[in-house]
Amino acid sequence: MVLPGPHKDLWGKLDDEKKRTPKDKQGYLYAEDPFLAERERKAAMAKAAKQAESDGKNKKADIKIDLGKNNAEGDGGGNRKRVRFNNVLGMSKQIQLEAEEVIRRHHGFKLISSGTTAIAGKVNSEQVRVDLKKLGFQTFQIEESLLYASSLSDCLEWLLIHVPEDDLPEMFTERNHKHQVSANVQTNDLKVEYAVRHIKQFGFGEDVIYNALKVCGGDKERALVKLTHDLVYETLPTQQQSPESGEFWHDEVQSLIAIYGESNVKSENSNSTVKVVDEQVGEMTFWKSLDYPASIPGIGIAPQNASSVPKYALLNLIKQTGKYAADHLTGDFMLSSIIEWLRDNVSTVLQNPPKLTEITGAVTGDHEQADDETGLSSSGKGKNSSNSRRMARRIKVVSESAENIKQEYDSQLESSKKLQQSIQARQQLPAWQKASEIVKLIHDNQVVLITGETGSGKSTQIVQFVLDDLIKNNKGNQCNIICTQPRRISAMGLAQRVADERDSPVGGIVGYSIRGESKVSDKTMIRFVTAGVLLRMLQADPTGALTNVSHVVVDEIHERSLDSSYLLILLKRLMKRSPKLKIILMSATVDTTAFFKYFDNKIGYTHIEGRTFPVTDYYLDDVIQITKYVPKSLMDEDGVTSDNVGRVIIALRNGIDYSLIAHVVNHIDSQLPASGSILIFMSGAAEIDNAIASIQSSTNGSKFHTLPLHASLTPAEQRRVFDKAPKGLRKVVVSTNVAETSITIPDAMAVVDSGRVKATVYEAENNVVRLVDSWASQAEVTQRRGRAGRVQEGICYKLYTRNIQEKEMAKEPAPEMQRAPLEQLYLSVKAMGINDTQKFLAEALDPPDSAALETARQILSKSGALDEASDQLTPLGKHISTIPADVRCAKLLILSAVFGCLNKGLTLVSILSIKSPFVSPREKREEAKEAQMAFAKDGQGDLLAATMAYEEWVNRKKTQSSSKVRNWCKDNFLSLQTLFDIESSRRQFLTALQEVGFTPSDRNLPPYFNDQDNNEPLIRAIIGAALSPNLAEIVFPEKVFKTSSSGAVEQDPESRGIKFFTEQDGRVFVHPSSTMFGANKFVDHAHYISFGSKMSTSKLFINNITPLGTYGMVFFSQGNIAVDPLGSGVIVRDWIGLKCWPRVGILIKILGNLFNKVLEDKFLNPEKALDKDEIIPLVRRIIEREGR
Repeated sequence: MVLPGPHKDLWGKLDDEKKRTPKDKQGYLYAEDPFLAERERKAAMAKAAKQAESDGKNKKADIKIDLGKNNAEGDGGGNRKRVRFNNVLGMSKQIQLEAEEVIRRHHGFKLISSGTTAIAGKVNSEQVRVDLKKLGFQTFQIEESLLYASSLSDCLEWLLIHVPEDDLPEMFTERNHKHQVSANVQTNDLKVEYAVRHIKQFGFGEDVIYNALKVCGGDKERALVKLTHDLVYETLPTQQQSPESGEFWHDEVQSLIAIYGESNVKSENSNSTVKVVDEQVGEMTFWKSLDYPASIPGIGIAPQNASSVPKYALLNLIKQTGKYAADHLTGDFMLSSIIEWLRDNVSTVLQNPPKLTEITGAVTGDHEQADDETGLSSSGKGKNSSNSRRMARRIKVVSESAENIKQEYDSQLESSKKLQQSIQARQQLPAWQKASEIVKLIHDNQVVLITGETGSGKSTQIVQFVLDDLIKNNKGNQCNIICTQPRRISAMGLAQRVADERDSPVGGIVGYSIRGESKVSDKTMIRFVTAGVLLRMLQADPTGALTNVSHVVVDEIHERSLDSSYLLILLKRLMKRSPKLKIILMSATVDTTAFFKYFDNKIGYTHIEGRTFPVTDYYLDDVIQITKYVPKSLMDEDGVTSDNVGRVIIALRNGIDYSLIAHVVNHIDSQLPASGSILIFMSGAAEIDNAIASIQSSTNGSKFHTLPLHASLTPAEQRRVFDKAPKGLRKVVVSTNVAETSITIPDAMAVVDSGRVKATVYEAENNVVRLVDSWASQAEVTQRRGRAGRVQEGICYKLYTRNIQEKEMAKEPAPEMQRAPLEQLYLSVKAMGINDTQKFLAEALDPPDSAALETARQILSKSGALDEASDQLTPLGKHISTIPADVRCAKLLILSAVFGCLNKGLTLVSILSIKSPFVSPREKREEAKEAQMAFAKDGQGDLLAATMAYEEWVNRKKTQSSSKVRNWCKDNFLSLQTLFDIESSRRQFLTALQEVGFTPSDRNLPPYFNDQDNNEPLIRAIIGAALSPNLAEIVFPEKVFKTSSSGAVEQDPESRGIKFFTEQDGRVFVHPSSTMFGANKFVDHAHYISFGSKMSTSKLFINNITPLGTYGMVFFSQGNIAVDPLGSGVIVRDWIGLKCWPRVGILIKILGNLFNKVLEDKFLNPEKALDKDEIIPLVRRIIEREGR
């Protein structure tokens, strides 16, 4: 039977294709039963792969690679940190190609060739040669790698990038790592796939082929011409279609047929492709260029025994052939001359392989040059132009003249009855009796220490004494007093109190400045601030911030807070530079000898006695008898009464009995006049809630107006404690130690003291803060009792024994500098240009522990704020130090501006700085948790759930009435005041960014700053970057499958089987208040979570959790990526192992380096636009798609 013409041609082409197919593939492709042949082939391949893996392990067994501080599990390494490779770093072929293309354009591959022969000579190169030989590399490859790298690991990285994949030793090929990488997603265009397979035989890299086909619109012939030109020409020729080109090519093809015979020359594709077979060379293919013979044709060579010739040798043969043609043959017939040149030189060229760098262009697309030009901005270049914009906001001189100030005050004194009454009330305070002495003491000394009993009026009166004296002496415009307070509520409360006493609005003569809120004007002469606000001023302008300040008053110094301790160091130094500056230290109780010694005895001192109203103390044994209290645990025992004090005390076990508290409150209510209020001291917010619940559920609970008071409440909620109780009710304030000193409840007549306090204990070695419920100090309980008796004789009911107060309570609380994390303090010290941080802080009244300082240094280094080698702030660290937020919030703010999600970033930072808008009333916790979970879309985490709630509130405000919005907030357990505070903070943080220079000062921001606001994978990655190093790995239990009609179905794991581990702490637990508590799956199959806080109570809990994608975690690891080239994958952040093909690992490392360079340049030049940058968009896509 004779086949029809078209079918005959097809069979002929199939026969030709069979001849070209390597012999090892002909058997199964053209077998009678190809399916059986394929199964047998796969079985043989699996067996061979298993043997190759075994051989690879044997080769690697005695080869050790130093990966720095890390060591992959099973690789030995003595005391090094052991890394377990639990997860996979997958990358699709398409993303790999995009990455390599961008890396080429930015010369990123040179980052791996930055070594020198001088460096290489310092290592044991002979041992490196032996190890690389064992791993299967060729001698000439090894020798070239040693020209660029200085260690075995560096040599391996260099080789894995520069040696074509097909020429790598088997253990390093992608096919040997299929179990460690995700499936490669290539194009669905079979024509393109076939073209790639065809072109690969000539030695070109797959990524380069895909790129060429993309540029050439999928045209295989044009792509082969482009690949040849890219390999040969340093500057690509500009090809223009020539009318004579086709005729010229046709004539030359006919000439070849005449010379070599029709059987050895075949013309295809309308004569644009010609193949020539030569016994000496092999098969040669030529593709016509558009302007042939003005430029050389595309060249492909398949020499004899082509399967045994390394791919880079084939590329070199094409390159040398093309160079000869370009230099000697262009403009005339050249195909026959090329063939003759190959006949003479093919053996010589193949036997002398080139340097890998000489043909890298065809493998990686990067033509490496001898120079070291990288095309990247050096971190040492440029200046931070935002420095010129970072002018400190110095306190201005009072705008009015001294004469006007005196006249206005005298006039007010005559006309204002309120002011006259206020002065009469002030005259009753103990401080008033010492006014003249205090003014003279301040006048005669630069530093004055004033102690005073609770209720003496020192916090409200001394600043007024100074102001009144200056006004009286016609120097009122010289008065500029800053009075620091340890807490925001103290600063606001005292400003309000002093302003009322002077019959002036807050923000006039008297004002306040706290983080997120400020009420001052050019008339303000007394401003109450938190210590942190004053420190920010000094940090921004160390020499000039206090130029116009006359007095600095540091109140409550007995608390020894971190900020006040730091402030004392600075003030002590400033004294020498500013002799006119007056420093006034105030406290209720303090060790005066320590302060005299600290200021070299050059200090004035006076003490103000307290009010004459005595306070009666009742200890626990008295309380039990007075209230006739018997705990429930003893009620069933016969004969036990309150007279059995010893048994009752033992039953209480030094714990808090909330029924006893309610009992005491009811007893006090029967003793006090109707106008008096009760102040109760508890250790924390939870204990406050329990005490309030117990009081309200007691017999007379409806008679009490109970109010909580603690630092986590909003300012508006805190201010409620100063208001009078509704008619017919008695006010009961249940407070933490926030009401010990600065906050005064004027009508408090009785105090109930639990004697407990929640104190933080910092373990620097583990960087863990433990919140410990313990006994308060003797100084603290003395302060608490002093809160009673402000109006009349007071009573203090102490729920502990006298023996506990004298024997178990410390005299004073431990200074915060010795019990708190110090990274913010360390950053502030560095921002002021101080080199030796430890030496500087040794000047503190209570110096910190060196271990805590070292931990702070390491944390700042890992967050990218501090250069580990020089111990100096990085450009990012300098910007962070100028933003009024902690380290992590400031970093989040900057990154959100850089990556185009500023709107989200402003909200996130405001939430972290203030608190979550969600509230959780004790009696409705389950309902509140459900409402919170409704905003936690797809398990995005706590911070994004709070952000979504805020954004919903903003949208509703635009379309609904105020009452509807309030009801919506109530129904969704959202604090309206907190939402308003977040809104206010957003504006202030945006201003801070503008001052630094990361955003323009224009009212309308360019679209770039918010074009990624809905890119949740990116936003989660940025949150993780900002909260670094607070990262935990999610470890899932073994997979469980259930049989169904459609086959085995994987079951979701139980949440209790999921565990979380951090680098330092080992296993940690999700806090029950988190939206991630009880989660059994995570958004985008996340394997990592970042967390905002870590606290040890019954367990080590983490909160403010955000799930992270693997690539989001990797790219924001501060460049801390180490490749394990022997097969395990990469090690990130010194402790996280990720399985991957080593080439992918190296690509990620190089791309990460380029990414960090872009960020460094941006941090150096905040105003620099990134709209034309292509590295950040690529990294963003990889993060968004998880490498797919």
